[in-house]
Amino acid sequence: MSQREGRTRHGRRLRALGDAFHRTVKYALRPLDWEQFAAQFPGLAEPLVADLYSGYKQLSFSVPALQALHHTRVSIETDFEELCEELGLRDKLATLETLCEEQGIADGDAADATRQPALGPTNAIRLGLLRAKQAEVESLRSVLAQCEERNAALQGQLASRRGEARELLAKAQPIAAQLDAVHASSKAWANRVVEPVG
Repeated sequence: MSQREGRTRHGRRLRALGDAFHRTVKYALRPLDWEQFAAQFPGLAEPLVADLYSGYKQLSFSVPALQALHHTRVSIETDFEELCEELGLRDKLATLETLCEEQGIADGDAADATRQPALGPTNAIRLGLLRAKQAEVESLRSVLAQCEERNAALQGQLASRRGEARELLAKAQPIAAQLDAVHASSKAWANRVVEPVG
């Protein structure tokens, strides 16, 4: 990002913040209409409220009152500009923009057609968590598939070894039968009665 683009971007953000602030000040300093004024005095009789509103209009729309409102507005806006400068909002907004770009949070800038609509911080965090969970699920599925493959291989080895053991047992049966006969004859030999010679 060039320095000019950075200035434009956080300058635009600061202008948007300033515009919102100025609209709020303008809304707050606007004169009240009859319904809004009457709502401020619910306990008074309507003719008295009408007289009060007439005086209010004369005061509100007089040249000194309009000048005072204008000076108040200018003073508030000047204070806002000074506060923005004092707090370093320009740099903070540039940092915010950098962090948003790193996290993939777009602001829906109409001038940049490659951007997606703004997610907002909460939705961006949710999207990040969702992607992390999906990656974790895929990782666990991979581990599960490897475990199932290993288990199937071990089951195959177990079946093979059982077959080999059965074959060895089958081959050992004739030898065992011969050993039974040898054992019986060795027992008979050991239990024979020997007559002394002589």
